[in-house]
Amino acid sequence: MTKSGRARRFPRGGSRWLRLIRLLRPGDLLIFAVAAAVVTGFVVFAADRGGVPATVEIRSLQGDLVYPLAQDREILVPGPLGETLVEIRDGQVRFVSSPCRDKICVYASFLSRRGQWAACLPNGVFVTITGEDATGDGPGVDASTF
Repeated sequence: MTKSGRARRFPRGGSRWLRLIRLLRPGDLLIFAVAAAVVTGFVVFAADRGGVPATVEIRSLQGDLVYPLAQDREILVPGPLGETLVEIRDGQVRFVSSPCRDKICVYASFLSRRGQWAACLPNGVFVTITGEDATGDGPGVDASTF
């Protein structure tokens, strides 16, 4: 609406986008630029920046095992039902086999990022990916803790 109370009219012809841009005022463009800068800053801040290499922690009733995620290996972990086979390959970890009935742990996907975990509850085996940030103070800040 104009100051006189009349509705604004668009000239016929021209691009639809040009007509929409003409509606924007300098304050609108400033708000858009600030919002874009905030989103960009958040994405950069929340991105994983490396640090100490990630490790795989395997917890069972027999004790805790820690392995680097970068080294490929297969680990047999004893549990009350039998042995569970955990595989570390190409920077990922997964359950390969387990003596449990439903095999939910085996059907879970590969774990590859810090903080991800999987468990075979019937056999008492818990696998998680851990690591420290560049200062060595513990896990880094990610989007879910921010």
